[in-house]
Amino acid sequence: MSKHKGKGFSIVYIPPRGSSKTFYIPSFVIYSFSLFLVLVLVFSYQFFQHFTQLRTEYIKMNSFSMEEKQLIMSEELFAVRQVLEQIRPVLESNKEKMKFIATQDQEVRKSLKLKPLDLSPEKYSLQGGNDRKTLGLYSNPQLNLSYTISLEDKVLEQDRKLEERRENLQIAKDSSSIYANRLAQTPDRWPVPGVISPGFGWRIHPIFRIPDFHTGVDITASKGYPIIAAADGKVTDAGWSGGYGIMVKIYHRDGISTLYAHCSELLVKSGDMVKQGSIIAKAGATGTATNSHLHYEVRIYDKAVDPEAFYREGRASR
Repeated sequence: MSKHKGKGFSIVYIPPRGSSKTFYIPSFVIYSFSLFLVLVLVFSYQFFQHFTQLRTEYIKMNSFSMEEKQLIMSEELFAVRQVLEQIRPVLESNKEKMKFIATQDQEVRKSLKLKPLDLSPEKYSLQGGNDRKTLGLYSNPQLNLSYTISLEDKVLEQDRKLEERRENLQIAKDSSSIYANRLAQTPDRWPVPGVISPGFGWRIHPIFRIPDFHTGVDITASKGYPIIAAADGKVTDAGWSGGYGIMVKIYHRDGISTLYAHCSELLVKSGDMVKQGSIIAKAGATGTATNSHLHYEVRIYDKAVDPEAFYREGRASR
């Protein structure tokens, strides 16, 4: 046999008389045949092992008398019942853990505004399609001691994984609560839905007609229009403040505060806790103002920042 151009093998047959004959076998045929042989050997080994085990069990059982067979079956059944009795409380505990996990998961998903997921215990169990194996119906011939012990191992492994899942979910719940609170305390909503003009930065003052740095944005709003809190927080100032007129200042978190000026009426007082979206005042033209609108500021450690840029960054981080 000789190699043929590196892609197969050639077999040369030389008869006693006449010319020789060459047979070419591609390499993929040899590889396929080798793989087939390996699979046959593995299957044969598995089959032989199983057959030998069955044969041994058969010989063993036939070597006993009927009374001895009944005694063996009775002892095995007793052992099966003992194992199942040990499994039952673990299974019940696992069901309770799964209910707790499902509840915790729903709370986490709700706080993070994620799509709900069905984690009810009925969908995730060890029973599968054959309930007889796990409900203690001993007439099932498949419910032997070997299977029961393997089932116990699976239940204990399930218990370990559920406990790990429960601990991880508790951490996730705590983290999601912190994250949800931070989102709620981030002013990324507009207090009124009007048009912004002028914006943040340098401009010509509408009354004094001189260059003036505008520390917020003016949003069009008719007199009496409800003004909402841009985020959760605590009212730190509410009342008259010079050119701001009637104003409200709310502290949110990490040095972030918002200010709402030129109001016609206040609906909160200093010290009140407000939620994002709650009405805190009504729009007007008090203080230095030419017409009814809302002057809105965002401050970080009392330094004014551009509310529009802050809004865009806040929405992008969600």
